[in-house]
Amino acid sequence: MRAKFALEGGVYEVTPVRRADGVAIGFGERVRRASLRMLDEGEAIVTLDGRPARVWIAVQGDEVFVHAAGRAWRVAVVDEIAAAHGHGAADDTVLAPMPGTVVAVAAAPGGAVRRGDTILVIESMKLETAIRAPRDGIVATLPLAAGATFDRGAVLATLQPETS
Repeated sequence: MRAKFALEGGVYEVTPVRRADGVAIGFGERVRRASLRMLDEGEAIVTLDGRPARVWIAVQGDEVFVHAAGRAWRVAVVDEIAAAHGHGAADDTVLAPMPGTVVAVAAAPGGAVRRGDTILVIESMKLETAIRAPRDGIVATLPLAAGATFDRGAVLATLQPETS
């Protein structure tokens, strides 16, 4: 059974593979050994090819928010039917991966951003995380200022397409 996931503007096809030594994940032609050990309150240890990493995971509907190494990612299951009809292809809303506080605002409404540019820096669970643009665009709204607190799933920014 394969699945497609959207991450940072790209779409990735992933296939779980059962092996004698456990579970592996196929990314196209590449297969990586993988394991996940859940700890307390969303904390987990993810091991890829024998290298463990501590992560924090929050799930909201079909989206999974992963926080690790000072960054946060929103991973969504791709609905292939909606994508074929043009829905969900552009990611215009940047949501909070977890509750927290805005530490710094790095972009401004009306300003251009490129995929991966820092829009905001947040603090959650005593860790600072750069919230990055999921695609190229123009910042339409930044509803929160430095010092503002927010809940998981709150809108941190919205983007609009660049005009030629």
